[in-house]
Amino acid sequence: MDQQTNALAALVLTTPKKQNEASNSVQPPGTKPQQVGKDSDDVIYANHFPCSFARDLTFYQYDVIVEEYHEKQQKYINISSREKRHQFVSDLLLVKAIHPTAVCWYDEGSCIYSTTNFKDKLPIIYEKEQQGYQRRLTIKSLSAISSTNDLDQSSIRIIETLIKQVLKEQFKAIGSVFYRWDEEPAQDGPYDLITGFKQAICLTESGPMLNVDITITRFYPHLDLLTFIWERFLQNKSPFHGLLSDRQYDQIGNRLKDVEVTTIQSDHQNKYVLTGHFSNDLPGKTFIEEQTHLLD
Repeated sequence: MDQQTNALAALVLTTPKKQNEASNSVQPPGTKPQQVGKDSDDVIYANHFPCSFARDLTFYQYDVIVEEYHEKQQKYINISSREKRHQFVSDLLLVKAIHPTAVCWYDEGSCIYSTTNFKDKLPIIYEKEQQGYQRRLTIKSLSAISSTNDLDQSSIRIIETLIKQVLKEQFKAIGSVFYRWDEEPAQDGPYDLITGFKQAICLTESGPMLNVDITITRFYPHLDLLTFIWERFLQNKSPFHGLLSDRQYDQIGNRLKDVEVTTIQSDHQNKYVLTGHFSNDLPGKTFIEEQTHLLD
């Protein structure tokens, strides 16, 4: 997302001055304290803020397909990985491949949005080799037009997508939740607890409202496996120095016996059951209890 898109996002979403001052001075973000009466000590924290939008902004929604060429099938196939789609389309948008001056953003699914109407040039096809694969973006058709002059659910959804794309440049995005890059996690047993937030815009009788919800998520810490088992899972106070004695191996094996480990990829998952015994067998010879294709 370049400076032009960031500027557009700032233009689209404007909040009253009081709201901006409140959100900048309150922790955590998205909560606004309000005093209830002169003689009351109660404080109500609000997570919703009225907002307004710049007038005369038109959004054009285009249906797109992001594909990858497969030699075995001798044809292009839709890319199922959201990350791969995002990287490929973002690279095209960064070099202004679609249009030299248009502001465009991608929802990582099947739509591209822009403030420029290039319907007369459709369909538009871009091919590029990336990571050893020939990939292709096809902008098929103009599917919808929305404007800030006539707000409806469609235009609100487009504005939300724009805001989320800009937020991804400032925060770490996992799914629909955003986390600060410098967030210090709190430890909860073997896990790390990290505070994040979700945002959404809703249409109400009094106008559009920006809702910000705080959420706490459990994550596995960024540790080597043996360090994680020794320090977090077994909760040993002594630090792990990289080598384990036979007694420590036995201690770990007893605790891990019959533990199920599931690895999930974009199109399938594997489930492993630990025996509690260490082996020199290659990973390919490890017994797999169950394998399920998520697309079946």
